[in-house]
Amino acid sequence: MNLIARIKREIFHFFSLRRVGAQPQEGDEAAWKYFKKNLPTYQTGAFPKKGNVALLVTSTYLVEIELVYAKALVAANYRPVLLVMKPDWMALRKIKACGLDYINYSAFRGLIDWEECEGQAERLLSDLGREKWVGIIKDGVHLGSNALASFLRHQRKHECDFSVEAERRVYSNHFKNAYTSSQLAKEIYERIKPSVLVVNDRVYSPVSELFQLAVSRGIRVLTRNSSQNTGYEVIKSYQNPESVHTHPHSLSSKSWDTVKGAAWKSERWEELKAMLYKSYESGDWFAEVGTQFNKMILSKEEVLSRLGWSSENPIAVVFSHIFWDGTMSYGSDLFDNYYDWFVHVVEAASKNTNVNWIFKIHPANMVKAKRDGVGYESEELKCILSKLGSLPEHIRILESDSDVSTYCLFGVMDYCLTVRGTVGIESAAFGVRTLTAGTGRYDRMGFTKDFESRESYLDALSYLHTMPQMSETEIELARKYAYAVFLQRHLFLDPIKWVVSKDETASQTLSLVDYRNWEKFSTTDFCQRLRELLEGGDDDILVQS
Repeated sequence: MNLIARIKREIFHFFSLRRVGAQPQEGDEAAWKYFKKNLPTYQTGAFPKKGNVALLVTSTYLVEIELVYAKALVAANYRPVLLVMKPDWMALRKIKACGLDYINYSAFRGLIDWEECEGQAERLLSDLGREKWVGIIKDGVHLGSNALASFLRHQRKHECDFSVEAERRVYSNHFKNAYTSSQLAKEIYERIKPSVLVVNDRVYSPVSELFQLAVSRGIRVLTRNSSQNTGYEVIKSYQNPESVHTHPHSLSSKSWDTVKGAAWKSERWEELKAMLYKSYESGDWFAEVGTQFNKMILSKEEVLSRLGWSSENPIAVVFSHIFWDGTMSYGSDLFDNYYDWFVHVVEAASKNTNVNWIFKIHPANMVKAKRDGVGYESEELKCILSKLGSLPEHIRILESDSDVSTYCLFGVMDYCLTVRGTVGIESAAFGVRTLTAGTGRYDRMGFTKDFESRESYLDALSYLHTMPQMSETEIELARKYAYAVFLQRHLFLDPIKWVVSKDETASQTLSLVDYRNWEKFSTTDFCQRLRELLEGGDDDILVQS
């Protein structure tokens, strides 16, 4: 970069980053009054001006949650700075009304040479054959897989066909974006120098680059995700590069050792089972994507009657994943992608007539299609019919819009097949033999059937009907894991009233509980648990009971 470019860059930096340290503006009356009324105030000097910065990646969608996190970080003696990814005037009014520091992500875009970055990205691709593009890693950032995840999500495809020039070009653009995002992340960390990064969805660019670079640089990262029940959050800490592919809803090795070593009480299973039933019965099971809206909990006899089965064959349920869901950062798979796994399972199921097979299509397909503004067409159904022509007697399909609750199936099935879906934890807790086809979440914990190759996996499907059911020891381990993940790891967001409507897009509304008193706010369970996590060395918040 020449001298003139450097000077321009520094001038741009001086003026565009002056938003950091922004104070509330009294002119934003509506937002000002609402947030002043409900969230506590504090003096700017109450936390350090330099160092101990917590950078919060803010989408502005449901920004109220991020504001509560920011206030909770103040209570933990951090200086929160909100990195606003997509400026929204209403969200910015709310941030300013809270007296919080923020900076627009776009402000950093002028600090890098775009042509130079794109040229470097193109050289990285040209130096390798297409078959190696997805594996490109630079400075701890998984550029290749990040680009693929974004390609799948934006194109709504299950794979990128690199032999097709048009798809290759689109992937190349996503790769350039991933590379440029990684360079922007470097600028952000050099300027802001955070000691903690807080992110929500870290699967897609540009947040995936912020997340991975932070972990590789030793910046502690907290991911915050919605729990299975509305109003609860799951927080996970990432502190080393080996952990970047760990699912946020998993248990760390340390947490699992603690849980596994604790005595198990039958009362806990009753508590867990009651929570599961209530969640499914009310429709509040991952309601943010509407997984159990308008579903019915039927008896085993009613389910079998609907399916038209009277056979005594064991039943296997295949829980499909959304084909275009780019979750490469959640572990490794036995198959090329979720579609590839699904196709192979369909073929295996057609051959094993000793088992009755149900293909349960992911219920979030409907809500996500509505949110994206696209018509819903079942790719899973098309896949099955293209492979089989018509449904044989031993195979049935429960589509996304089926009114049969997933909860019914725990009492119907003998075998559960998933790559790494949440349902595998539940199924195993109910004593259902669960087969995984990927790593990164609950595999190899002692209660699932896991495989080292696709060949051994597919071979197992051919004799699935002879596979022994779970032992008592395995069931106890599964229940310990499920109890910890669903009840000990999820954290009630005290300061927020969170409502999800049972409409086509699972629309959400948030309102702040009155916590204008700082002492009252800072002593909420949410604030205390977050502070304990930051002060300790653990990766999980694990509430003991």
